[in-house]
Amino acid sequence: MVAIDVAQTLLSVLTPDSDGCDWERITRLIATGRSARQAWERRRVAALLLEIEFLRIDADDEDAQERFLAALGADIRPEEVRRRLERFAYVRRGTADDLLAHASSECHLLFARYLFTPREVVKRILAQVRVTEGRSRMRRFKLTEQHPWNMAEAKLALRNLPPYERAIVRGLMRDWRIYWVDAGTPSRIGSLVEFPLGTVALVIKPPGSTHEIEIKRCGVRGPRAVEVRQHDARGERLPKQHQLYGASMGDCLLWEWGGGSMLSRYFRKVHGTESPMSQVVSVAKIRTVPGMLGPVAPRTYFEEREHYGDGYDDMRRDLPLVVNDFTKRKRSEEELVDALIVATDPAQAIVTGTTSFRLDLLARYLSPEGAAGYFEALAVPHSGDDDRRFADAILGEAIDDYEPPRVHYQSYAHYVDAALVSNRHAADETYASVFAQIGRFWGTAMAARVYSSGESFAARNTGLRRVWTGERWRVTWISMDHDSLQMIGRKYRHFHPHPDVNGMLQDHAHILGGPLGRYIVKGELQAMKAIYRPSAEVASRGFAAFRTALTDSYTHAHRAIREDPAVRRLFHREFVETLHEWDEAMGDFIDVRHDSEELRKWHDRTRARLVRHGIPSRIVRQYLLVAMDMIDVLPWFGGLYARPKRRLSKA
Repeated sequence: MVAIDVAQTLLSVLTPDSDGCDWERITRLIATGRSARQAWERRRVAALLLEIEFLRIDADDEDAQERFLAALGADIRPEEVRRRLERFAYVRRGTADDLLAHASSECHLLFARYLFTPREVVKRILAQVRVTEGRSRMRRFKLTEQHPWNMAEAKLALRNLPPYERAIVRGLMRDWRIYWVDAGTPSRIGSLVEFPLGTVALVIKPPGSTHEIEIKRCGVRGPRAVEVRQHDARGERLPKQHQLYGASMGDCLLWEWGGGSMLSRYFRKVHGTESPMSQVVSVAKIRTVPGMLGPVAPRTYFEEREHYGDGYDDMRRDLPLVVNDFTKRKRSEEELVDALIVATDPAQAIVTGTTSFRLDLLARYLSPEGAAGYFEALAVPHSGDDDRRFADAILGEAIDDYEPPRVHYQSYAHYVDAALVSNRHAADETYASVFAQIGRFWGTAMAARVYSSGESFAARNTGLRRVWTGERWRVTWISMDHDSLQMIGRKYRHFHPHPDVNGMLQDHAHILGGPLGRYIVKGELQAMKAIYRPSAEVASRGFAAFRTALTDSYTHAHRAIREDPAVRRLFHREFVETLHEWDEAMGDFIDVRHDSEELRKWHDRTRARLVRHGIPSRIVRQYLLVAMDMIDVLPWFGGLYARPKRRLSKA
């Protein structure tokens, strides 16, 4: 009944009695949008209709535009409003059904943030999830010399949010509540609260916002939010940190918080801008989980069948194997659950600066069966119009200045092909831009010997989001999931080539694809090619942009570490003083690696120089052994390494 009523209201406004804006109608729409007694769906449509009414005002009539925005309480300039609303001009040219579908995504409704209060938004979120008790885990995290800026960076990440989004995050942080996916939690793209398909996270997309908030992790759909299992549904062995299935290990979240804070601070000091990476702003210890009889302590949940429900015997069979993975020792039956809880310390984090449009997911959604797979997973029927709108939503997030193709819909694959053809120039430019953004971030990280063993660069952990920069809409690349991030910081005195270079090479594989052990990693590059489908020439141009950004950022960050006091103080003094040694050694090595006699001389002079410059002998051996072990791989990085010949000749 609400949907019919909303549609009638929409149609009545789309066919106005007179030209220009109707101030009486605007007043009614603002009142409707702000009224808690109105249905949420009607209030969303009111926000959309207000956009239409604003655009009816003559662009040169500044007084009328400012009067409109003042009535709405919007602290935004009229010209910015018009530029922001241009993104969805094609929706307003569409049918009433297109407009109604658009209105169901609060994040796309610019004026919705001035109609829904942060408290109402939080209340709406709570109505669509399960909530249990938690307590702060942040105060217990000792601020070590290695990660001394965790709390400061979390507070800064909150301060950097607009007041509206900050109030929503603070509302979610209240009382250290723990959030779990529920049977009715939406998975539809663009929902206010979304449980993205294939994930164990909740995503919050605030009204009229380009920011996203993630709750990590929130359990799995079904009768049991949390399970203990050693293998996934396909029989693949799960990584240790995922064997507490549906929840996070407390130490992993704290490590992500610490490493992410360090890298974020370092990136900001080097470039003067915020890093394109997610930031942990809250970590809460889980006190209760959803059980079959209501919220219950984790220990009771895993010990008593009536709280765990079906699958209890399977869980108890896997439990000793999982505990052994965590603790590396066998436990008695009575000790198993206690050992599990102590080893995992289940927790949940609130993270800002994320995106649900992960690269692997975008590539899958734009495949010929992408729409069918999406709607099948949602268990909802779909028409050609639904498929068309789905493609526009995906491509509109991935391509700067996206404009839907004006073609008759034949099939999903045909429509996506036509969209990429009609947006070919924009897609090519965005492809190169995104590739360069990856290079800039990676080059900055490598300059400080940072690596993530692939986790921060995997296609499943990186994504795109189209954000408003203050002047235009721009597709931004974002790195997430930093629980394997390793950064030397102020604690360690020296770069250790053996683990560090291996970790960097794993990042390389996850960015560009290639062999990794006995597996072939597809990498971000393959996902991007599946999304943008560039020609060979464009792909080559994109790779050149990546290499240029990689080299420039590496060189700039290297110089900043050595010369900028604000950056130097992030690291141990001896690390800064010997930072150039790896570059000099590898630059020299790459030049002589195929000449056995010159290679012998390289060993001798490199060993002598490193020892003379204070590098411990055990680390010197790593320099020499890693170079020989990776003799066919290191030349790829040759463009990064300066070759200061005068210094080498003195060695």
